[in-house]
Amino acid sequence: MSHSRRNVRAVTTIVAAGIVLGVAHGATAQTTTTRMQPLGVRQGVIVGYRAESQTVIVAVASGKMKAIHALRSGRTGTRVRIRGIKWGAPISGIKWGRAPSGIKWGIKWGLNGTLSSPLDRIGSSSTVRIRGVVLTRSRTAIAIATTGGIVTIITPMGLPAVTGSLRPHATAAPRLGSIVTVPVRIRGGMLTSSAPVRVIGSVATIPVSGAITAISTTRRTITIDGTSDPVLPVEMTMAAPSTMNIAALSVGDEVVAIALRDASGALKAASIGRNETFAAANDPALQLVAPAGARPETVGLTTGLVNQVDAAVFVGQISGATATSATTQIRAVRTLAQDGDFPGAISALDAFIATIDTGRADRTVDPQTANRLRRLADDLKARLQDPALR
Repeated sequence: MSHSRRNVRAVTTIVAAGIVLGVAHGATAQTTTTRMQPLGVRQGVIVGYRAESQTVIVAVASGKMKAIHALRSGRTGTRVRIRGIKWGAPISGIKWGRAPSGIKWGIKWGLNGTLSSPLDRIGSSSTVRIRGVVLTRSRTAIAIATTGGIVTIITPMGLPAVTGSLRPHATAAPRLGSIVTVPVRIRGGMLTSSAPVRVIGSVATIPVSGAITAISTTRRTITIDGTSDPVLPVEMTMAAPSTMNIAALSVGDEVVAIALRDASGALKAASIGRNETFAAANDPALQLVAPAGARPETVGLTTGLVNQVDAAVFVGQISGATATSATTQIRAVRTLAQDGDFPGAISALDAFIATIDTGRADRTVDPQTANRLRRLADDLKARLQDPALR
């Protein structure tokens, strides 16, 4: 069915700092949104480029890196101006919103966290400061990441061994999740540093980008290769929550992932978005985002119940096939709750409760133990059913 021009409208609204640019098309006014990130510092130095995603990595004066989808690649060491979009510029088809205080420039901000803007060459530089999150390291190299980009710095003088705990503002032992800053020299397209890598903090949210090299549907893991220099391979494997449809991904896909790091250093994906182009980076259909998991208190309550079951099995208060079923079911409750699949967690908990009730009847569960576990399970179920508590 065709539509006349009078039935078609296209209106774009651009605002910054979390307000969105919306494009509505057609009589039904379907909307695609592009966020605008405030652009305070517009000059920086190119410190990396990834052809597979057409992404230039620019470090600004503070060392913070920006992964920018640009029309052209650039040589490492090129000093550039990020063109961005001037607030209120008279661009055809754009209706500007009210400018936030102090904002003069903005830059397109994709749903996967990467940016998009033309870059203008303004010179070159042989030195730059880099700040970011550590992904991996060897004695003579370190890989540092920002959302959508990874750079490798060669450290001829070596890095300290990873021992003890990290303290903010310590010149020591960077490891996965450390936020670091380091002055860098650019030589022949390579980033090198003889200065100490300074640890200024740490984060639990780890940005990983690159090409998917492996997907395991049985173990529910994804491996991403973001190697920027063969001297230090960067291959990160992360678990995928049960709520994330990893069947939508394929080996070879270029992606940006945000992973959560637990106390053991293991990673679990919170989001995975395609990144071949900015159009892909900003396509809602190409972004996988896990729902928020259970609150720490709820996870703690679930872990307490897991421990109670383990202890009861160990001393023989739960026996036979009931022990196997109860142990499997209560662990499934914890995993599903952590993944944010609350209907699934409640269903698994109902199965656990039924197993305990049946075990009490057939004497494979000690009656007092059954009563105690049932009370704990009922309390947990009430919490999982309450959006304000779970």
